[in-house]
Parts: sequence; structure tokens; C-alpha cells
Amino acid sequence: MSRRRSAGAIPVYYLGNFLAAAGFCPVFGGTLRDSLWAGLLGLIIGFVTRRMDKLETNPFFSTIAAAFAMAVPAYLAAAFGLVDYVDAVIIGSLMILVPGLLITNSMRDIIYGDTNSGVNRIVQVLLSALAIAMGTAAAWHITSSLYGQTAAWLSSASSARTSTGATCTVISTAKIHAKIRNPVFLISLFPFSFFFFR
Repeated sequence: MSRRRSAGAIPVYYLGNFLAAAGFCPVFGGTLRDSLWAGLLGLIIGFVTRRMDKLETNPFFSTIAAAFAMAVPAYLAAAFGLVDYVDAVIIGSLMILVPGLLITNSMRDIIYGDTNSGVNRIVQVLLSALAIAMGTAAAWHITSSLYGQTAAWLSSASSARTSTGATCTVISTAKIHAKIRNPVFLISLFPFSFFFFR
């Protein structure tokens, strides 16, 4: 019976990670495509967290690994233009790792006068935040060169495409009256127009 419950809890666990990350992403300004990416990255966080729990890894290093494994594909997807707002995708996914219950309990303990327990919980919260920042920063450091080169290449390609389209438009406009009698020339302009101005 316990095996059936554990087997049924795994899909629910991953579904919760997907829905939580995808649901938080629009809160921070993400689009629908960003939400789908955030959901997929939430699955990565869930997988890494489960593997680290089975290995009985320290929660601090488990959080670093989960944040790193989530941020690397996010930055790579942003480098190739697959997401609209990478910051919303990353923040929405990282909300899974934010120790919200720990923060609430620490405030409750301090308010009720249990200062030692509250301070201990606040220290755990700060360590979790540090682990999240370290994992994300490490992913950014590794992918920053590729992200910058790819973004520069996409920008130059877009500029070249725009300038080429403008040049072709000027040339075709200048010669349209000279070749107006040639229907093949006129028909050949349409594919280029759709390519450069779509």
C-alpha cells in the first residue's frame, strides 16, 4: 500500500512543480511561452531536488545544484531567443526553492518570544537565499559568454536582414518602372518581400 502511495505521489510532485513555476512566471511579467518554459524548469528543479534527497545531500548544496541546473537551460534558451523575459522565467522557477514556510515560522517564533528558534530559522532562510543566488550566479557565469555571443549574433543578423530588406526595396522600386513589362520580374518580388518584412 505504501509503495502505491509513493508511486502515485511522484506524478503529483512533478505536476505541482510544473504548475507552481508556470503560475509564478506571469506574476513577474512573463508571457505564456515563458510560463511553459518556467514549468519545464520547475520539473528540472523537482528532479534534482529528489535526487539530492535520495543521496542525503545537505539542503544548502542541494539548493545550489537545483538553482544551477534550472538556470543553465534558462540562459541558453534566452540566448537562442526561445523565451521572451528570461528574468521572469528564472524568478518564477526559483519560487519553488524559496523557503516561504520557514520565513513565516521564524516571524511567528520571534513574535511569540521564542527568539532563539526564530533566529535559527532566519539563518536557515538566509542560507537558502545565498544558495539560490550562488547557483544562479554560477549558471550565469558559465553561460554568459555564449549568451553574449549569441545575442550579438542575433542582433547583427537582424540588423543585416533589415538593411538587406531596405536595399532590396530601394533597388526594386528604382527598377520597377523599367521592367514593368516583365511579369516574371514582378512575381519574383513577392517571395523576397514576405521574407524580409514578415
